Amino acid sequence: MLLPELIRIGLVQHAATLSISLGSPGLVTDATGATRSIVPEAPVTLAWRNGRLDMGLPGDPEGDEPWHPALPVRFTGQEVFRWQGSDYQGRAEVLADGHGLTLVDTLEPETYLRGVVPREVPSSWPMEALKVQAIAARTYLAATVGRFAAEGFDLHADERSQVYGGKGAEHPRTDEAVRTTAGIVATWQGAPIKAYYSSGAGGMTEANDAVEGFADKGTDGRPIGLPYLRSVVDFDWNSRRHAWSREVTDAKMAEVLAPEARPIGRPLAIEVAERSGSGRVRWLRIRGTAGTAEIPGARLRRLLRLDSTLFSVGLVRPGVFLFSGRGWGHGVGMSQSGARQMAEWGFDHAEILAHYYPGTRLERADAPTP
Repeated sequence: MLLPELIRIGLVQHAATLSISLGSPGLVTDATGATRSIVPEAPVTLAWRNGRLDMGLPGDPEGDEPWHPALPVRFTGQEVFRWQGSDYQGRAEVLADGHGLTLVDTLEPETYLRGVVPREVPSSWPMEALKVQAIAARTYLAATVGRFAAEGFDLHADERSQVYGGKGAEHPRTDEAVRTTAGIVATWQGAPIKAYYSSGAGGMTEANDAVEGFADKGTDGRPIGLPYLRSVVDFDWNSRRHAWSREVTDAKMAEVLAPEARPIGRPLAIEVAERSGSGRVRWLRIRGTAGTAEIPGARLRRLLRLDSTLFSVGLVRPGVFLFSGRGWGHGVGMSQSGARQMAEWGFDHAEILAHYYPGTRLERADAPTP
């Protein structure tokens, strides 16, 4: 059970233009093997125009005219590059994605985690909570690396995978958490688990098979529950998002429902049709002046950008619905706010992970030595 020696992180896709600079002398090499020199700190501009790449290289001794290299192009001879004002450790590569340009950062897994942990949780949190996040992030990486291979990289740099901020996000405390847990992942029957996590679960986490997209389907078409992703008590009480509320007008409801092919007119009443075992809304029934429609709770959460599906809803005054809920995120797996609270109570990282991923073990999945 080994982590790959290098991983590829997709920083941006479908870009019309990119600007990349290196902190030291380097080279850019295209798909044909042609190379050009790069002046340190001088931004290299890349633009996708009419199906070809225009590249501007300041200080290029071969002239000021744009170069039209064949994609992909790779930046070599350096270990740090700058994009959109932030530094990234690793080697930059630019691909064509059919709609523009994709920028990929290729780097070692542990270096990647140093840019993930401080973007997922504050570096000021207790060290044991930071270790929990480091192990969860490493486990998620081990279980999902290569998921987006068809797009030219292993993982996205945002919530579609894990939030990655590069070298500019690194902090000594989160670096320490990554270093002291190096190579450790949570496993079930010898394999890295699907280490889902969210900001807070509002007092109770959710089973994976109760949330669309978090479970494979069995032969009978039903989602498969994983024994380590069951509903457990969450301790996120001190989270600023433990309790939340939001008012939504009937006009806004009608607006978000219209593209969903649910022409019910002006919404008059919303009721919960079905809840999961942890109390989250699975289905809602909305009655309007022109009909009634049902919609999954997770879908309405995305449409209205609600914090979670653990909510109640009612008409607070004519034409205005009040959503009152708890938690922030999907609620499956580890609760970051709950992990913080347990760490403040004195639990160590192994105990916290055992609570949120019951029955799992901590094992080493060290990257192979180059």
